[in-house]
Amino acid sequence: MVTHFLSESGQAACGRGDSNVNGSSDVGQVSCKTCRRTNAFAQAQENAAPASAPVTPTAAAPVIDQAAPRPKAEAR
Repeated sequence: MVTHFLSESGQAACGRGDSNVNGSSDVGQVSCKTCRRTNAFAQAQENAAPASAPVTPTAAAPVIDQAAPRPKAEAR
């Protein structure tokens, strides 16, 4: 069953006006493609998205290049 995006007034964003319409104001549950293309849905999606914190890279530890030990020469 399709889940429509319901605005604050309870109206589906796609314009569907049935009293039995299955809807949600949670943007993650909306499956109606027409509702998902509306400005109301896009604005709700922007408001629901958490602001991402800027990622600051940490300084990497220096790489120490150590050569592998050489095998000992066998006596002839």
